[in-house]
Amino acid sequence: MSDWRRIWSEVSRRHIAAKDSQGAIVELFKLYSKLDPDERKAANKDLFEAIRDGDETFRYDALAITSEFKLADAMPHLNHLAIRLQMDDSPGAPFELQWVQRIIQKLRTST
Repeated sequence: MSDWRRIWSEVSRRHIAAKDSQGAIVELFKLYSKLDPDERKAANKDLFEAIRDGDETFRYDALAITSEFKLADAMPHLNHLAIRLQMDDSPGAPFELQWVQRIIQKLRTST
């Protein structure tokens, strides 16, 4: 487990226990913004993995960070997730798909 993933897991666990999931996003934004380029590169691997294959909680965090920091390298992973969500019949899938499509559009217009 990478350093970022360990920190991310701890932040998530703490905020879930405190019933403050939005607080986790704020803390993760602050932590991510302080990473140096090499640390960001390593963290991005974990973020992109969570977008591709993560559980709902980690995927939500990864999508929020990707959107906030305009991580253009996430595009292939976002496209893969969008395709998967189009075939997903769970109640939340259409809403998550809309969010993913907004992130994709945001990244396209920022590059």
